[in-house]
Amino acid sequence: MGGRSRAPLGKWLHAGRVAVSAFRDALGAAGEQPISEAGSPPIPPRVPDKLPSSGELDLFGLPVITRRGRGRPPHQPTAELRAKAAAMHQAGAAQPEIAAALGLTIPTLVRHYWRELESRSESWRNLKGANNA
Repeated sequence: MGGRSRAPLGKWLHAGRVAVSAFRDALGAAGEQPISEAGSPPIPPRVPDKLPSSGELDLFGLPVITRRGRGRPPHQPTAELRAKAAAMHQAGAAQPEIAAALGLTIPTLVRHYWRELESRSESWRNLKGANNA
């Protein structure tokens, strides 16, 4: 199978940005306002403020959106969630119940909270030691 070679996309994007920049400079030097088809100044496009922007503009004058990566961000355990998982484990709750209470899947629970989910005998020893003290 013969594969076609593709030109790097970055080269074309850079050329487009240079062309738009030159056009804007020429338009600004002439002192003209861009006019829409209806004869009134164009309405600026609405762009949500929550999107991360690199400060650059694309060919249409919109901010270039920076991507943080594919998929959901990884789970970040907190001290509050760790305490809740440990307390539920010591109370005798099963892993599916603990995961549902924390809003996690079972693999995520096991991956991030394995110390809190150690053997039940360890939990019972800690609970028994706390009651005797």
